[in-house]
Amino acid sequence: MQVYAYLGTSQLIALPSALQWKTVEVAFAGGIVDSVVAEHGLSATIGAGGTVVGVGDLLGSGLTYPSGLAFTVTFASGTLMDGVRIDFASPATSITTDDPAVYPTVEWSATPAVATVVQDTAQQLYAFAPAHDILTIEVGLSSSTSGLSVAPMVGGVSATIGSDFFGLARLDGQGIPLAQGVALATASRALDIEPDHARTAVASSDTASPFTYVVFVVGAAPRRVNFSQGHITGKPSTGKANKSNNELKNPAKPPTN
Repeated sequence: MQVYAYLGTSQLIALPSALQWKTVEVAFAGGIVDSVVAEHGLSATIGAGGTVVGVGDLLGSGLTYPSGLAFTVTFASGTLMDGVRIDFASPATSITTDDPAVYPTVEWSATPAVATVVQDTAQQLYAFAPAHDILTIEVGLSSSTSGLSVAPMVGGVSATIGSDFFGLARLDGQGIPLAQGVALATASRALDIEPDHARTAVASSDTASPFTYVVFVVGAAPRRVNFSQGHITGKPSTGKANKSNNELKNPAKPPTN
């Protein structure tokens, strides 16, 4: 499993970002870690009987690292990867910065109802929502869609383009959620996403539990294939300690017709 960590102070994270992480620690449920390969030349620590992985500045060097792929985990032989998940309720799962007085540690008390939509530098679009299904995605732009094309890359997914927004969904009426961790579509250019646009919305398959927050990441490095993927997207609450993603303001807007 690849674990990506994105850190920002708003709903739109444009990479490369000036805000970097110092440590990323993740607790897993449903599997025992066999080995870890960390990015940025780091060494990973494995603790809690093989259920917690930590990477970053663990020795006080003061170095920080950019948002993106943090580490890749291999679980013990025979592990059913469909049952492996990030344990957001664990106090171990967290992201720290090098200035905790300004950017406090990002922590969670439960799996957040947060959706993350990512466009990489190859202009491919991905979506992630731990423990939640995504039914539709609509992305409002700060400019016209004139000249923009959005080509679906997953069978059954359709793209609809308006004057200054586009949407991705399955239009067969069967309620099948959008795939996560795979390229859903490719845009013809980098997107100037407007999170506050009236059409910007990500709809959960569970209408009783809508997403409370949506994060957009633009300019991410292209993904490596043939891995399952986990995401922790954090927004430090400036000047306040221990705000979790499920406490953030600016909730996701309901889907529009």
